[in-house]
Amino acid sequence: MYRLLSFLCIAACLSCSKVYRIDGTSKISSIDGSAVVLKTAIGDAWKVIDSCEVLHGQFKMKGKLDSVIVATLFVDGNPLMPVVLEGGKTDVLISDMEIRAKGTPLNDSLYGFLFRKHKLELKVMELERLESQMIMNGYTEREIKEVIDSVFSKISTDMEELVCGFISENYDNVLSLCGFSML
Repeated sequence: MYRLLSFLCIAACLSCSKVYRIDGTSKISSIDGSAVVLKTAIGDAWKVIDSCEVLHGQFKMKGKLDSVIVATLFVDGNPLMPVVLEGGKTDVLISDMEIRAKGTPLNDSLYGFLFRKHKLELKVMELERLESQMIMNGYTEREIKEVIDSVFSKISTDMEELVCGFISENYDNVLSLCGFSML
């Protein structure tokens, strides 16, 4: 009986807390020496989860969680990126070209979604260039409007499908709330 109770207590303790680990790399030299803080929004306030300093382009955080949460990584008090805190190791990269978190299932899913969303946003920004090209090539205003409206409508539909798909794929975890907030 004693062994059974001991086993149940140990199992209960282990099941309640998971360990997250963040191994970060910064390729931006101006961040060296900066404070990196993980915070989560609770109501209208921010709660600090963890913090550390960037040294030689590297930072590390580790802690225990009762549940999976979405946190925001702040650098010198400025919000930089979302990070899902879940059991396992997350690799964070901060560079001039990209910011990303990968290594755990929910971070991989979130940043895959953000990458596809960014590609669609770039397509919208390209519409201005397309319009300018069409003007230079002698298209009429009506022709330009039809093409631009058609392309924009397609991109809008793709964006809606992407966001709605992301929300429905993640309805049972913390990422669905991220999808709703991006709407």
